Amino acid sequence: MFARFLAIVVSVAVLCFVCTSVVADCADDPMQQSCANFTLNSTEVNANVSAICAINPNYTACLAHEMCHHTPNPAVSGDVRCRHFSHLRLLCQEADVGENCARLRSMCQEGSMVLACSRPWLDVPTFGALTDPLIALCNNQSSPVYNSEGCGLCQTNGEFNYECPRFDSWALACQNASNPRIPGCETWVDLCLNGTDYIAPYSVWDFCGYVMPAQAPVNPNATCLENPLSHSCHQYLLPTVEADIADLCGMMPNMPGCALNQLCLSNATINATSYCQNRFAVLKVLCTDMPGMSGCNNYKQLCQNGSMVDQCNTLIPNLPMTMYLSSTVQQFCAAPAAAIQSTCASCPVTSTCNLLATYSGICQRVNDTRCEAWNTACASPGLSSWAWCQPYVAPAPAVTSTPSAKAPTKPATPAASAASLAINLFVLVASAFVVLAL
Repeated sequence: MFARFLAIVVSVAVLCFVCTSVVADCADDPMQQSCANFTLNSTEVNANVSAICAINPNYTACLAHEMCHHTPNPAVSGDVRCRHFSHLRLLCQEADVGENCARLRSMCQEGSMVLACSRPWLDVPTFGALTDPLIALCNNQSSPVYNSEGCGLCQTNGEFNYECPRFDSWALACQNASNPRIPGCETWVDLCLNGTDYIAPYSVWDFCGYVMPAQAPVNPNATCLENPLSHSCHQYLLPTVEADIADLCGMMPNMPGCALNQLCLSNATINATSYCQNRFAVLKVLCTDMPGMSGCNNYKQLCQNGSMVDQCNTLIPNLPMTMYLSSTVQQFCAAPAAAIQSTCASCPVTSTCNLLATYSGICQRVNDTRCEAWNTACASPGLSSWAWCQPYVAPAPAVTSTPSAKAPTKPATPAASAASLAINLFVLVASAFVVLAL
């Protein structure tokens, strides 16, 4: 009887081990191509952030959460950096507590295929990083903002209080300065005055001193394309994507976005990736490259500053621009090295050839500083396996006949390994039932 019980326990344990090994969570193994669109459960993340912020509401992530979700400014509340995932990333830098922080570190480890890990997030100073700037500003009587409203948030009876809303105090103190380019405000100046490359720059956020102008009445019957600032437009999808791509590539077929489009339509493996499945990504590549073309009018209208449309935050590969590719290919091919002569011959006129394929073909064959943009593009999540990014392999020389030799043992393929695992599992379970029948 004990032997039967033991056999059952062993069989179930092995079965569970095999199942958990085969079906890996993307948070534990984010290197899988299938993990591109994985993200942590937003409800769990929000609960985790809220629980930690209830204990210490002075963390920068908690103050940012308040700004994002309790502000009337749509340019802030609709910013991709206001997602719960963004708050968690910042909070885990400050506190590193909770199960989700461990899952986040694993999910966003080096080499992760999870696209959410490369999206913009709140790159503002953490609670701990603000100690020295605040001491310079608010614990030094010679500071020009020592008696300011901002410093008052972190002063108690003239003494500096470390357990205070440091981010709010720091930001307001820098706003209070007649010239904010003072010791302690360097980061604030970078964030608020020097601008960023994001769709909604920090200059429109409250902590930069932004005051919302009076808004003109909005037509309640306007579509999301006419008024993408409406909170009801999060899930809106641009209906003209295919027509706009066709228009753009019909006018300038040499653009890298058109090469991406061609690859998506002709290669089933590539077409299964997120860059191709979301056709808006192709349009965004094209209009990031050539925003002045008429085919980008709808894109620019939809994704203007403050747009609430989630589609505008679509992640795109970091491809080099058309003008850069054209000039660089011309430089390479003016006096081509022997290794790239055939590649250059395929692009006699840069205004009509596939610039991206030509540039990639060149950089696969030569080691040149002008290929840095190629290296950057191939570092985009999911692109390293594409043919554009593979190292060039010269054709193998012809093999002369030699005496027959024993063929080397081939390593098991993933399919063979999976089949072997299934057979072993079946035998194991069958053995358990035989034991039970005894």
